Amino acid sequence: PGNIFVNAEDPDDPRYIAVDFGIIGTLSPTDQHYLAENFLAFFQRDYRRVAELHIESGWVPPETRVDEFESAIRTVSEPIFDRPLKDISFGGFLLTLFQTARRFNMEVQP
Repeated sequence: PGNIFVNAEDPDDPRYIAVDFGIIGTLSPTDQHYLAENFLAFFQRDYRRVAELHIESGWVPPETRVDEFESAIRTVSEPIFDRPLKDISFGGFLLTLFQTARRFNMEVQP
């Protein structure tokens, strides 16, 4: 039924397979370019460029101070770099990320 499959190649050891594509959509070429640049800047730790991209794309208001936004992005991001996944509190990271988004009037999709 629905998104649940069973791999019965080995009847003595059947495997549960969950398939869920969630809500999917498409990105315009402009949005694709923005995301690619943003990921590159983020993983190169170029937080100024990440801040500029958010402002240029309209994700945060145009009057946002780049230096303040850059500093906030750095504060959120640096603690997770170079740490094993098991040592990262994703709940804490997301909480800080949403607090920062709210502070800079960034629209967050539900």
